[in-house]
Amino acid sequence: MAGHGGPRGILDLDTPRAAEARRAGDTWTAYRAFSDRYPPALPFHHFAERARTLDPEHAREAAVTAFREQPLIRAIESDPALEERFGSDPAYHFDEDLETYVTRHVAAVLPTPALLTLDGRWVEGGGPDYERMFNSYLDGLPADTMVVRVLYHS
Repeated sequence: MAGHGGPRGILDLDTPRAAEARRAGDTWTAYRAFSDRYPPALPFHHFAERARTLDPEHAREAAVTAFREQPLIRAIESDPALEERFGSDPAYHFDEDLETYVTRHVAAVLPTPALLTLDGRWVEGGGPDYERMFNSYLDGLPADTMVVRVLYHS
């Protein structure tokens, strides 16, 4: 078991958030510059929905094939560095404006899988609602509140 923390008021929560804001902004901008050279791509779920009318045994394969035939997806999949940077379904992950994309990524920097509140509630979660709650709770704590992040491996 390992942990770290201290009084809320002296913890630097802004540096990791700012670093992620820069990284996310750079990634979004790079994706837009790259993707603008190709016809717009549709996210994978579009092809999965269309393939639902097919035999279930072949539906996934047909959806994957149709998704990968898009010029933008072919270009990204042909370069491992691009695929690592932009992911396997960039039309889905970058389908928002810069501010929304950066805000979503910054919100995910600090949250842990679970939060033990000062009133003894154990809150488990994930996703945008949990991340907003986690960040709001952490930011709203009094400066002298001890905050500890515990990493536990069984």
